[in-house]
Amino acid sequence: MTPRQMVELVQLHHPGVPAGVILTLINEKRKEFADRSELIKGYVDFQTAEDTIYYDLPNRVLEVIRVDYDGSRINRETPVPSGDNNASLLTPSAGE
Repeated sequence: MTPRQMVELVQLHHPGVPAGVILTLINEKRKEFADRSELIKGYVDFQTAEDTIYYDLPNRVLEVIRVDYDGSRINRETPVPSGDNNASLLTPSAGE
């Protein structure tokens, strides 16, 4: 739905409200929703161990976009040692 369509829909029920006021209120509520949402990009720190390639991550991690280790970015094209091309080195854990 475009902003214009949102304004028109609100004005069907509240014809006296100017478009600018409607858009301001929509933007305020959008920001409020985003602040309460956990779907915002963030980061997770966790301890690594020698000879460990798989780590459980909290369920709130929906997607791994980037991995840094000791201040350096790890290349996403690094092959998975198990030979499973579809495997992920980092997967959300079921228990959290």
